[in-house]
Amino acid sequence: MDIYNLAYIYFSIGYDTDYRRMPKIDKLFSKFYLTGFLFFFLRFIGSFFKYGFCLPKRMEDDGGGFLIWGLTINNKTTLSPLITELKKKGEHIDAITDRSSFPMWKLYLYSIRYLPSLIKEIVKASKENKRIFRSRFALIWRAYGSYKLAIEMLNKYAPKFVVVASDQDPFARALVSKARENDIRTVYVQHAAVTNKFPPLDFSFSFLDGKESLSKYKQAGEIKGTIVLSGGVRFDRVLTPHKSPQNMVGVAINTIDDKKKVKELCMYLISNNIDVVFRPHPTMNKSDWKVWCKKNNVSFSDPDNEDSFQFLTGINLLVSNQSSIHLDAAIIGTKSTLYNFSNGIQNDYYGFLANDLIKESHTHEEIIMLLKDNKGVNTNVRYYNSSSQTDFFGYVSKLICIILLDLCNDITLNGRLKKIDASDNFVVYDII
Repeated sequence: MDIYNLAYIYFSIGYDTDYRRMPKIDKLFSKFYLTGFLFFFLRFIGSFFKYGFCLPKRMEDDGGGFLIWGLTINNKTTLSPLITELKKKGEHIDAITDRSSFPMWKLYLYSIRYLPSLIKEIVKASKENKRIFRSRFALIWRAYGSYKLAIEMLNKYAPKFVVVASDQDPFARALVSKARENDIRTVYVQHAAVTNKFPPLDFSFSFLDGKESLSKYKQAGEIKGTIVLSGGVRFDRVLTPHKSPQNMVGVAINTIDDKKKVKELCMYLISNNIDVVFRPHPTMNKSDWKVWCKKNNVSFSDPDNEDSFQFLTGINLLVSNQSSIHLDAAIIGTKSTLYNFSNGIQNDYYGFLANDLIKESHTHEEIIMLLKDNKGVNTNVRYYNSSSQTDFFGYVSKLICIILLDLCNDITLNGRLKKIDASDNFVVYDII
């Protein structure tokens, strides 16, 4: 079992970057192997309360349908429209897209016996990788149970396609790996912006946002399979922008950001008679921020109840650190600026600055100047989203459904798409 492949993303981005994005509770248990060991069993116990106990019943007795997996909010946002379209066509769908339908406890149980294997990997690891094993001990240990549960799922549902929206989640990687071993076709539908630190692309069929994502995957390593630059399914939800109040700034933060810097900007904007809407990353603890926002007359956008496009249509300017939400803003036509809320130097993680999708602000004053600037946003977004400025914009889930059904019936893709690149290991299609 190659644990470096299962837990690819942790080792790819490195300890420092991973630690900055780590949830606060995880950081508390990341300092020592003993605390990581304790955290594993605390999470094991918690999984009985936060997740389901068993897999859902198979929808069809003979199987042969689509097995769709993805538990995060962003995964579900991408997969749900596709599930709806496939059901409209009468396809058999077994969807595991929420916690109640996934027995997470089995991952912990199945991985316990692999503790000696994990220890052996730690002993022979490099100094840098030892830091990663220590900080992510519980999650890396849990990854060892992924293959056994993946086999159970494939045996239970006997699908013809396995569809995921994450190529870095250890369980998703195990599920795809075992599907490939059993000659089951695998499908990846991109759910957010990617970087060249992501795993090399290796699916039967990959549906990417656009040429920018393809470029990043080529940098990550050898790509394989049929790749369709379909545009992002998540952009199907784009609403028609309404006229927002003239001075409305949205501040979206993530786990790497410094609370003090975030609060300082919010209060500075309010002191200049500018309304502020605050939005934390979906994985963050939101209760403390809700209290702070209420005390300081800052509106709160709850990512559990309001998607990013609803948030973005209600503001005139987005301020955020390195985040894929900048692309969402560009798609919807809302101005955005990158502002470093963290305490360290931030690289152009997504390439938004290099490709001139957004501008960077270095001071509070620059943010206000940008808010008052009447220049429009960058509308040349097709490099990032292939469906933009085409008839399929807003209908990417329908496009992917049509393509998947064509594949089921062994119909070639040439009639609907144009081939733009190919090699012995891959072929790339774009929207005509």
